[in-house]
Amino acid sequence: MSRKIVTGVRALLLTLMAGFAAACSVSETKAPRRLVITGPSQQVEQYLAQQAALRPTLRASLSAPDSRGQIAATLVLPKTYSGDDVVDLAGRASDARLSWSYSEGGSTRTLRLG
Repeated sequence: MSRKIVTGVRALLLTLMAGFAAACSVSETKAPRRLVITGPSQQVEQYLAQQAALRPTLRASLSAPDSRGQIAATLVLPKTYSGDDVVDLAGRASDARLSWSYSEGGSTRTLRLG
């Protein structure tokens, strides 16, 4: 191959690689912190109502009841919630005799009652 063709091919490859690199980006995402409260549907709903009164920004999603009437409420915790807030939420769940599971990133901590 002639020197001009090799130089042209190299320039083309470098241009393609630069375009590919610009199209790709590396990002890191962290899984949100979640607190899952599990127990009899009436008790979980009562717990959620009490927490909504104390923490209006807290949002929960509910699972369908299982064959024993148990439901799970998943609370996605805002970044503004401190460790003390999480401990308070979990403690209130324990006080209500509800099971809870906390996950942050790749780790999960679970307390099951009953």
